[in-house]
Amino acid sequence: MVVNKDIALKICAVLALAVALFVVFDLVYESEEEAAAASARRRLERRIGKLASEDWEVSVKAAIDIANLGPAGEPAVDALIAQLSRDVEGEGKKERNLVRRHAVYALGKIGPAADDAIEPIQEVLEDDDPVTRIWAVQALVRIDPETEPRVDILIEALGYKDISVRSNAIGGIELVGARGVAAVPGLIEQLADPELRRHAARALGRIGPGAREAIGPLAKLLRQEESIRDRRRDDAAIDAIKEALEKIGG
Repeated sequence: MVVNKDIALKICAVLALAVALFVVFDLVYESEEEAAAASARRRLERRIGKLASEDWEVSVKAAIDIANLGPAGEPAVDALIAQLSRDVEGEGKKERNLVRRHAVYALGKIGPAADDAIEPIQEVLEDDDPVTRIWAVQALVRIDPETEPRVDILIEALGYKDISVRSNAIGGIELVGARGVAAVPGLIEQLADPELRRHAARALGRIGPGAREAIGPLAKLLRQEESIRDRRRDDAAIDAIKEALEKIGG
């Protein structure tokens, strides 16, 4: 087949233009990616700077924002560690405790990349605030999944009257899973609290076969819940109990 010379030249010109456009678009895309990455770094740097703010609400917000980044928050590890030993005596102690608590939380969300924080967080296990102690247990498990969790701290917290402390403790036990078997009796007691029973059931399910002593109480509670026919019926609790019984083997 004979191709007209002019046509061939036009085809070559179109192909050359297509290649050029592809290169340009690729460069633009890379430039946009780099710009986005640079913008993200600047935002993180600003958040790191805000951790040391004298306004505790600004510090807490910065810690939460960093926690939401997960592993990408690694550059903030040193600044977060600094918050753990920050002086909280005197006026504003409660507020500074909140900053420390959220710094612990952020380090846990960063995960294994925050391994430099393990020793400082271990010191926080002796904090006088029960929720901070609980979050420290959770953070250590997230940073080093092979670590032996301080389940004793979580069990102790289950004995508090404050429902928020008990709720956090249950969340911690759910996180450690089968290694939280010593907490089973305390979790069974939490089944009596309508506000916490579905959370306690989930934690028992996470423990698995080691929570077999909870089968009877869970089955009894399931029958009670299923017998309710009005708006007081807690379908979320029913689902959690059924799932727990299945995981435990009851």
